[in-house]
Amino acid sequence: MLIEVVNNKDILLYTVVIALIIISIMMVYLVYSQNKQLTKELINKDNASNEMQELKELSKELENAPKGPNVDLTAYEEEQEASAIISYEELVNTGKLNFENLEEDIKEDSIYEHEETFLRKLKQLKYLLTK
Repeated sequence: MLIEVVNNKDILLYTVVIALIIISIMMVYLVYSQNKQLTKELINKDNASNEMQELKELSKELENAPKGPNVDLTAYEEEQEASAIISYEELVNTGKLNFENLEEDIKEDSIYEHEETFLRKLKQLKYLLTK
């Protein structure tokens, strides 16, 4: 006869084979998707490292750029600069602020010297704020 009788063992065997094929296809898909995701992450890391390198190069270029007045002053502005309490050059040549010993300086100084110290610290503050 053409039709064979299929027993329970054959059905179980066919079911196991089909299940293994489905599981293997799922495993291949998972490996492929993880590989694709890892490739994207590596590309993003490369792009980020390239961007960081570009930022470092730009920072070095900015640090090495010549620093000087980049605005031409008009006659009025030059007059104002000359009559100012603190000139641009004084601001540029002033060092960093040092408020650590301010109280000791005030105790030792007279009122006039206290005002001078205060003005000097104020000039330093103005310089730092204009950077």
